[in-house]
Amino acid sequence: MFILRYFAGVMAWFTIIAVNLLLIGCTLYCFKYSGQLSAAGALGAQISDYLPLDMDPSADSRVYWSYIAYAMCGVVGLVLLFTLVMLRRVAVAVACIKVASQVCDGAINVVCL
Repeated sequence: MFILRYFAGVMAWFTIIAVNLLLIGCTLYCFKYSGQLSAAGALGAQISDYLPLDMDPSADSRVYWSYIAYAMCGVVGLVLLFTLVMLRRVAVAVACIKVASQVCDGAINVVCL
């Protein structure tokens, strides 16, 4: 119960941030695979340097990866918007988990005594 009480917020927020960063990383990977990331200017070239270099799809495949990359942009936008809308609700849910863990801890003490 100690871990649940004190680390519930950390676990919840870490999961939310990790999902958002993973989706952003997948989107950047799709843009890199479509060949559009290196053509996006200095920032795109700098990000492109951090991704693997063994990507050389055919012209048809680049078009499909472009479609996938734009679809991923939409998904990332919706997930980020959903995350911003749900910030207060997540905070309330974390507080409920903390209170519930205190109640369970108290119930264990009553049963043991």
